[in-house]
Amino acid sequence: MNALEIKKNYSLPESFNKEINILFTLRDLITTYIIFFLSFYILTNSNNNFLLLFSVFFLGVSFNWMNVQTHEACHYLLIKNKKLNDLFSNFFYGILSLRTVNHYRLSHLAHHLRLRDNENDPDFHLYNTKLSVGIFKDLLLLTFFNYLVNNKKKQKINFKFTLFAELIIIILTFVFVNNKEMLNILKIIFLYHYALFGVLLCLIRIRTFVQHFSENYNEKNISRTTLCNFFETLIIGCRMNFHFEHHIFPNIPYYRFKKSIKINKNKDIFSNFYNKTYFSYDF
Repeated sequence: MNALEIKKNYSLPESFNKEINILFTLRDLITTYIIFFLSFYILTNSNNNFLLLFSVFFLGVSFNWMNVQTHEACHYLLIKNKKLNDLFSNFFYGILSLRTVNHYRLSHLAHHLRLRDNENDPDFHLYNTKLSVGIFKDLLLLTFFNYLVNNKKKQKINFKFTLFAELIIIILTFVFVNNKEMLNILKIIFLYHYALFGVLLCLIRIRTFVQHFSENYNEKNISRTTLCNFFETLIIGCRMNFHFEHHIFPNIPYYRFKKSIKINKNKDIFSNFYNKTYFSYDF
C-alpha cells in the first residue's frame, strides 16, 4: 500500500481543523524557554559536576524543542502569515540554536520528497546507521564535523546570522554567569555548543531512527507515529511524535492529529505505522 492509498483510507474526523492555533505556538514557545533558561542558569552558575552534566543534557533537550519548532516553521505551521512565521522562528529559536528556518527548509523539503532515498534524503544517514554507533559518533561530535566537511557546499550557511547569534549567546553568558573569568566563560560556551552539536544530534537521531527505520518493512514513503509517554515526549519527541500523519498531511499542525489518531490507530491496515515507545524501533 503506497502513500496515496494510505491517505485515501485514513479517516479524518468531521471536526478536523487545518487552521493554525496561535495558542499552541505560544504554549510550545513557553515550554521551550522554560527548559532552556533553567538549564542555562544552572550551566552558568553551578560548580557541581553532576549539575553541569544535568544542565548540558537538558540544554540539549531545549535545543531539541527548538529543532521541532523550526521544523513546524519550515512547513509554515507556527503563524499563518508566512513572513511572520519565519521571523518568529528565527528570532525565538534560530538565534539560540544557530539555524535559520530557510536553511532547515532546504534540506527538509528533500526529506519529504525523497524519503529513504540513500542519495537524496538528507536524513537517511540518521536512520540507516546502527543506532548505538550513531549515538556514539554524535556524542564524540564526529557527526557534526562530518557535516561541516561534507555538506558545507550543499547548504550555504548564513554567516552574518550565525555571527550575530554567537554574539547573542556570548552576551547571555556574561549576563547570567557569576564567575566571569575567561576560562570559565570559555568552558560555558564550549558546553553550550556541545549540547547543541552533540546532545541535540543524539536526540534527533533517536527520534528520526525510530520514526523511519525498519528491517522488516519495505515501504519507502511512510514513517511512523510514536504514541509514547510524557517523559519520552518531553525529552525526545517534543510533540513531533505524529510522524506517520505528518508525512501524509505535511501542511497540518501536529495538534490537529490527536482526534484522527484515535480513529485510525486500531485499523489493521495501519498497524505497522504506530509505535508505543522510542525504545522499540522495528515494526
